[in-house]
Amino acid sequence: MLTLDNLLVGREEKFHLAPLSLCILSGACIVLHGPNGSGKSTILKTLATLIQPQGGAILLGEVNIQQDLDEYRSLLCYISDTETIDPELSVIDNLLLWAEMASREPALAATIMGMGLNEVVDEPVFTLSRGVRRRVQLARLLLSNAVIWLLDEPFVHLDEKTAEYLANLIKMKCQNKGIVILSSHDALVKLPDPAVIKLEDYRS
Repeated sequence: MLTLDNLLVGREEKFHLAPLSLCILSGACIVLHGPNGSGKSTILKTLATLIQPQGGAILLGEVNIQQDLDEYRSLLCYISDTETIDPELSVIDNLLLWAEMASREPALAATIMGMGLNEVVDEPVFTLSRGVRRRVQLARLLLSNAVIWLLDEPFVHLDEKTAEYLANLIKMKCQNKGIVILSSHDALVKLPDPAVIKLEDYRS
């Protein structure tokens, strides 16, 4: 269980949102919905401990994550809306790096097939289209042992087939008692019964 206890997020002392209080149970899929600039990415970066909250707390179970940040971070897989892959490396070298970090090498073949990367595994990432690079980035989900997925606009630049595959991955993650928190500025009809948080209701 992940709890946001009067969590106040913002940048440079300018608050984007009113305090957030939310209890997220295992198996939940939470969608942060709102236009660009509404605070979606800021919330995700705060949950990923990349930005310090302006107030309140994040609890894992009943424990403030600040008491053991390493343990909390070991449970996360954060995929940002910007690329976090090495463009000079090949696709397979990026995937191998992530797989080795999580001791998930046996999952490589299924990951490559599932994300439709078979034909580009030996290509340098910088030569690929934006959509294919996004698929490489999202492949990290399958090469991670994370319990909590934090996904910033994960469906952007994906073709319909890959978007459907990702939606099924999210569904399976939740069925296996994981937690998925993602952002979107569009209606997410691909996801099965997500809990939608409309950030315009929290503007301070």
